[in-house]
Amino acid sequence: MVCILTALKLILCYLMPFLPCCPKIGEPEDGDCIFVQAFGRNSITDKDLGRIVWEAISKSASLSETFTFLSYNDFDPGRVNRVLAKKTVRLSKKYKIPIIAQWEVVYCIWEMDHYWFLENQTEIDCLWPPKQGYYATMDVKLECREKMRARRKNRPIEVCHPAMAARAVAVIWKTKVNLVIEPVYPWNFFRHELWVWDAGSIQAWTRRFIAFRDPRDWWLLRECFGRFVHHSYRGWISFIPVLG
Repeated sequence: MVCILTALKLILCYLMPFLPCCPKIGEPEDGDCIFVQAFGRNSITDKDLGRIVWEAISKSASLSETFTFLSYNDFDPGRVNRVLAKKTVRLSKKYKIPIIAQWEVVYCIWEMDHYWFLENQTEIDCLWPPKQGYYATMDVKLECREKMRARRKNRPIEVCHPAMAARAVAVIWKTKVNLVIEPVYPWNFFRHELWVWDAGSIQAWTRRFIAFRDPRDWWLLRECFGRFVHHSYRGWISFIPVLG
């Protein structure tokens, strides 16, 4: 269980989106599966996402065929998701645990190593976007939890962009799941191996942490608003029942 001190650290980190940070929770060897949150993509707008992806699924007999169909249509998952995929595969190989990830990251795994993907496909759960509407972090984590329970697992390692780590933890705790996550230190967050941005992202807010020329390309602005809304309407403080 999570100690009170860790919860207090998380609250402090949550209230400081302008200084990305997140406390360390657990040890990697404690994890029995991996949750992966995608971050942007370089093609297919959110408006068209459900239609295009589900069209690809309907025309395919397997997950690999779906990704092949998307690749023929020049799908580009973006630099950040490729970095997330590399980290995910490394953890999965090291600790021999299954992966529960958004489809953009699973696509990167398939793209990166077809053979490893096919050999380990039964250990990968792919989370598809809804046919309509935005796939919010809470929706992703609720589906992750269901996939985790179906596999009879209970302690995920969270892999996500460092700029959203504190919010991701709060959302996961809100679903009553205790997790493992590596720390994001406020004094050198910019050196974190996943501190990657992509100017070509179709989601403007994932292009840069701060953008003075165009506020649309400003993750920090959206993240501040997102954390306020999450706190106001999702009641993130209810993670308290997770505590020991």
